[in-house]
Amino acid sequence: TTENDLDYKMGNTLLVNGGSSYRFTEKWMTSLQVNMRQAPRDEFNGQNVPSTGGKWVYLTPGIKVDVSSGTALYTHVQLPIYQFVNEENLVPRYGLIIGVSHAF
Repeated sequence: TTENDLDYKMGNTLLVNGGSSYRFTEKWMTSLQVNMRQAPRDEFNGQNVPSTGGKWVYLTPGIKVDVSSGTALYTHVQLPIYQFVNEENLVPRYGLIIGVSHAF
């Protein structure tokens, strides 16, 4: 990472993800992921910024349906199973991801 014009530098973030999926019909598929994120403190003028950085682990079940040839709708719910943040920090109770994918 690099500093911006205001001398603020965000820490390098490490993401580790793993998962598995199971197709239970021709059109429907379920998935289960474990997602981990680790981020150090940000820096401002060479000093650590309070209430930044931490470690998060999520369990993420999902479902996908093929709606046409090459097009699918999907949704995932990220459920926090471990959260460690420095000092006071905003953390989510859950995350909802809804999307469309299309292969050309």
